[in-house]
Amino acid sequence: SLQNIPAEGGVINSRIEATNAVSWEITGLPDWLSASTLKGTGSQDVSFKSESNTSLTSSRTQIFNIVTSNSDWALTIPVSATQQKMKKSLSVLPSDNASLTFAASGGTKSIAVTSNVAWKAECSDKFVQLSQTSASSDANIIITVNSYDAIDVTQNRTAHIYFKDAMDGEALQVITITQTPL
Repeated sequence: SLQNIPAEGGVINSRIEATNAVSWEITGLPDWLSASTLKGTGSQDVSFKSESNTSLTSSRTQIFNIVTSNSDWALTIPVSATQQKMKKSLSVLPSDNASLTFAASGGTKSIAVTSNVAWKAECSDKFVQLSQTSASSDANIIITVNSYDAIDVTQNRTAHIYFKDAMDGEALQVITITQTPL
């Protein structure tokens, strides 16, 4: 069997073991899987190449067969191939260890959100505004931080922007905003 093929696909090296006189053929390969050879006689190394699985919701499984093609007897061996589903991903750049720092005067910073899922961004702190709070894929957004007018305050103020999967609310990335006082 070909199990746990990664979602991004790739090459899986395998070996078909048979005596020298046995001819065989691979039949019923799914459209997402190809083989370096479909026919052979005796033992032979075979490489299977998998295309990527772009589904975020389900893995995929297919049964194909190795069939002997000898005239005096026939044998069909089913082979199961399973490929994992794609993992959700979201990244925010530029950020330094998932954080952005602003001076007391505030200001704006542009960030690029790269994601393979629809996402939403949430920040409950009123001194931080986002130019865009959702998208179905990649987007550039501007973070605006109001000035921090407190004088002789020794503590930074912080906020968190939660980037979540728009469908199930799973937090995919958290960016910490830190602002220094006057």
